[in-house]
Amino acid sequence: MRGVWEGQASDFYVEDGMPGVEFDARINFEVKGRKVTGVLTIGANNTNVDLVLDGGFYNDDYIQLTYRSVSHERRQLGVIVLKLSR
Repeated sequence: MRGVWEGQASDFYVEDGMPGVEFDARINFEVKGRKVTGVLTIGANNTNVDLVLDGGFYNDDYIQLTYRSVSHERRQLGVIVLKLSR
């Protein structure tokens, strides 16, 4: 699991009820025991947004991570749940 993951991702929950958003994502994962940390870089509108990730394994199939923007000018907080493929 440690290392870099790159690919398409999607946001299934959007606050205003609009359809989900798809975007390019790059995650650099670090794992120590059951703790997972990393940096998520999202490519959106020709701009990259970096989010710091922190969390752990929810069960054998999911990872639950909190995120916050690296930039203090951008208030971006939340939770992300990733489904692991086998």
